[in-house]
Amino acid sequence: MTFGLLYVDLNKFKYYNDLYGFQRGDVAIKMLSEVLLNESFKTAGKTFVGHIGGDDFIIISSPSDLEKLAVNILAQFEQSCEQLPGTENLSVALAGLIINTTDRNWTPLLVSERAAQIKKEVKALRGNSFLLR
Repeated sequence: MTFGLLYVDLNKFKYYNDLYGFQRGDVAIKMLSEVLLNESFKTAGKTFVGHIGGDDFIIISSPSDLEKLAVNILAQFEQSCEQLPGTENLSVALAGLIINTTDRNWTPLLVSERAAQIKKEVKALRGNSFLLR
């Protein structure tokens, strides 16, 4: 089985939350979740969107949809940010990973560790960004 995974994280969310308050922070998280859901509904295959917690989300989709989905999320997030005050301080990082279970013995821990490693790399790029490994 092969599937694509996106680990989604809001950059500078703690700063935004501290500066503008929890209510605006909650609105920003809700806005991101709506972007993720709306763009996921547009994919050709079945796509799962999950909220890990805080400002972290996960998307599981077909590998063929992953890059287009990421590009669309970045564009829609940028557009949606125009609706909220102070969001020039926010950006979204998308860490992409293609998982082929026949190539390797992927455990949940291994997937989590690999996604976290890619997330660290993509956050270092700064701004709205996507990295697929």
